[in-house]
Amino acid sequence: SSDVVLVLDRSGSMRGTRLNKAKEAARQFVDHLLVNEQSTVRIAIVSFEGNATVLSDFLGYNGRQTLKNRINDISANGGTNIQAGIRQAKTLLDGSNADKKTIVLLSDGAPTYSFKATSATSYSWPNGKYDFILSDFRNTQIGNGNSYNLPTGIFGIGDQRYRVDNYLVTTNGIGTLSEARHIINSGIDMYTVGLDVGDDQDARYVLQNSQNKGYYAGGSDDLTPIFTEIAASLVNPATQAVVTDPLGDMFDLVKDGSYGGSNFEASHGTVQWNDATETFTWNVGNVQEDEVYKLKYKITLDCTKDPQFHTWYPTNKTTTMNYKDYNGQNATKQFPIPNVKIERGKITKLGYRVNVDGEPIDSDGNVVSIEEAQRFYTEVFGEILAPNNTYSVPAGPTPDGYRLHVGEDPTEVVLTNVCHVVPFGYVKISELPAGEVIVKYVDEDDNEIAEPKVLRGNIGDSYHESPIDIEGYQYVTLHEDSAPPSGTFTDEAQTVIFVYKQLKGKIKLIKVDADDETKRLQGAKFKVIKSNQTVDELVTDENGEDISIELTPGTYTLQEVEAPYGYEVAANQRFHVEVKAGKTTKLVIKNRKIKGQIHIEKVDAGDRTIKLEGATFELRDSDDNVIEEATTDHLGKASFLDLPVGTYYLVETKAPEGYSIITKPIEVEISKEAQVVTKTIENHKQGWSIPNTGGIGTLGLLGTGLLLAGTSGWYLVKRRKDI
Repeated sequence: SSDVVLVLDRSGSMRGTRLNKAKEAARQFVDHLLVNEQSTVRIAIVSFEGNATVLSDFLGYNGRQTLKNRINDISANGGTNIQAGIRQAKTLLDGSNADKKTIVLLSDGAPTYSFKATSATSYSWPNGKYDFILSDFRNTQIGNGNSYNLPTGIFGIGDQRYRVDNYLVTTNGIGTLSEARHIINSGIDMYTVGLDVGDDQDARYVLQNSQNKGYYAGGSDDLTPIFTEIAASLVNPATQAVVTDPLGDMFDLVKDGSYGGSNFEASHGTVQWNDATETFTWNVGNVQEDEVYKLKYKITLDCTKDPQFHTWYPTNKTTTMNYKDYNGQNATKQFPIPNVKIERGKITKLGYRVNVDGEPIDSDGNVVSIEEAQRFYTEVFGEILAPNNTYSVPAGPTPDGYRLHVGEDPTEVVLTNVCHVVPFGYVKISELPAGEVIVKYVDEDDNEIAEPKVLRGNIGDSYHESPIDIEGYQYVTLHEDSAPPSGTFTDEAQTVIFVYKQLKGKIKLIKVDADDETKRLQGAKFKVIKSNQTVDELVTDENGEDISIELTPGTYTLQEVEAPYGYEVAANQRFHVEVKAGKTTKLVIKNRKIKGQIHIEKVDAGDRTIKLEGATFELRDSDDNVIEEATTDHLGKASFLDLPVGTYYLVETKAPEGYSIITKPIEVEISKEAQVVTKTIENHKQGWSIPNTGGIGTLGLLGTGLLLAGTSGWYLVKRRKDI
């Protein structure tokens, strides 16, 4: 359905011939649109000068005389308020439920009235005439009815120009243009007709920019053909139109769902496809003059018809449209049939299912022809390929769970036929024999350290392997050449390789005194030997300990090469130690002290054959501690036994009877090299007797005594200083 409002200018400038010609054209406009009772068009009439008047609400075919009578009653007077006319038309159309709404405006000049607006926003008009658009109009009329521009007044009195939202309104044109733009934006179409506007640029600008369907300019005698053309664009030149479109014999419909999931698309009406006759039936409905009607679909050559190069083929059979014409009469129109000549070829890829022997099979596994086999894809490699050229055709996407089994990827094709099909056969992977999964365990030098494991299963079955515990080794990582530890069986063998690090151990040496194991010995030196090669050396510290470097598990020999000071090298110089992975093996080795002897032989200084009995000696250490005491026997001998290595001092505490005592300590060294030391010590006889009392001898004895006392004190002091 369609509702049209005819808006006619009845300002004073329309008097005479202009108005008469306009009325005649308007009456014919009514007759053109309201042809018969089946017409779905209704017309309303609005006239305007300073104000707008509704001459008739919407009437259809049965009211066309009333419409023409209202047109005949129009008289001319006053100014030009185009905005009032189209605003009233918009009000009428706001109450319409028609599918299509249209305003047809006729005026012979620029607007001299308009309405005042309360808001404005930025807007770009053609040629930059205005840079804003008005909205929210009041019913306050402005303008003087004689000028396009708003009055400026005298000394500010009577100035109708106004500012809104920082935009200055100075003409009646911007209000009219803004009203028309809002109407068009609401979905209403507008046509404008300029009657004898001539050089009135303001009138032309307003009318040209107040429409979206067409602007027509002409004189009084041009109005009838102008209105006839507008009417023709408003009515349907064809109704109940049905198009029958069969495809040509050499072509098929492309069924790829490329039109929103459908294989075809129509701009209007409904379409049905008959697969048996390969024919479209397009129920178009009503056809409008200014509309474009399209039925879109794709076709492809029917390769089963063996098309040939350089031959013309029609894409369609006879295609007709049956409809009722402008006057409601049955009519038929035939469309031209396109013809195409095949100058290029087409290569299609066909993916289908095969068994392990490469034979085509259906979804149940039955051997069938390629055409009947389970289909995975049919893809066009190329449709505009030059004949006799060689093309490399790749396989299509491999279906999940399948593998290409028949055909080379890519396949080389020499195009000699218009249609060439390249088959690719796919076999279900689970039907192929599966390769073994071998699990290996190696060290960092790729040496196998445990028995490999072999896994078996069907293609597609899952497997999962984890590192195992291997004594003396620690898992590190997967080998760079390893298959994933978790995966699926394939038709090829796979190897999972776990890499381990060999754990190492240590030797902790503890050196103790054989007679007192709580006493740790420093300075013992050992070689750590494996396979006759020294791999480490150990030297005990102040705690009597040392720990080896990390050693590969196995049997090692520790050989003592140097004993602690004052001790004997261990009786068994070579000790065997078993080093275990990740552990420290403790080895305690005892050393015995070197025990020495000091033998004293006491003789007369004047006659060494005389052995002196009764000499007593203290044996002191380097700290002047008395270790023990011994007295020479009748053979003049005394001994000190079981003495550790070190420096000792013999101090005579009692001389043999009749002999002078030795006051200076005698130093003796017990060492590894000199473990038994014999000292022959001489004593001098006392060489005088006590003189009688009162004689000179007394004085001599007293002097000698004082001298000996002084000498003895000197030796003692000296000795203590030496100590």
